[in-house]
Amino acid sequence: MTTPAHDVRRSSAGAKEDSPLPDKRDEDLSPQGGPAVDTKPRSKRIYIYWGIALTLLTTVGLFSWLVVVPVWEVHEAVDDYICGHLSPEEVVSRLGGKEKAGAKLATYLRMPAWVSPHKNNKNIPSLPGHCGEAGRPALVLLLDSEDEEVLRHTFEWISGLERVPREARDRLQRFAQHDDEGFRQAATEALQKIKAAQEKKK
Repeated sequence: MTTPAHDVRRSSAGAKEDSPLPDKRDEDLSPQGGPAVDTKPRSKRIYIYWGIALTLLTTVGLFSWLVVVPVWEVHEAVDDYICGHLSPEEVVSRLGGKEKAGAKLATYLRMPAWVSPHKNNKNIPSLPGHCGEAGRPALVLLLDSEDEEVLRHTFEWISGLERVPREARDRLQRFAQHDDEGFRQAATEALQKIKAAQEKKK
């Protein structure tokens, strides 16, 4: 004969035996029934990639603004000048005045020939020449030209500067030893003019 207490324990044991095991798939669901949300912190690598990408974009944008745009601006202005549509004064004005024009022309002349095809035109020295002292860096760069006509015109403009850099005077000294008499004479005259201007300041 079984007592009521024995029946209760037996029914509880049977309930445990009959209850289904938890489904593994249920563990992959959120309490609301949707896919489980990954609560792990997001990897830092994605932020590093974003940082690299933004840095590259900023660098490219800065390069375009500081180099590409001024070089293209000078190229267009010089092209109009060589074609006879602009005077040297108009080119300087179009490039923003003497200070800005001198800096932009120097940047243009530092570019390779395929970027600045007009750098070996014999009339190009007159552009930094019309920039006054602001055109000094561009005129010094023109002393690297392999075109003798460009160099002759550069001699004339650079000898009119108030202050001629030592590196420019050294190059003129070497040009004064040139085999061609006319070229040698042009460099010598430029040196004499520079020397006379320096003595006048004393």
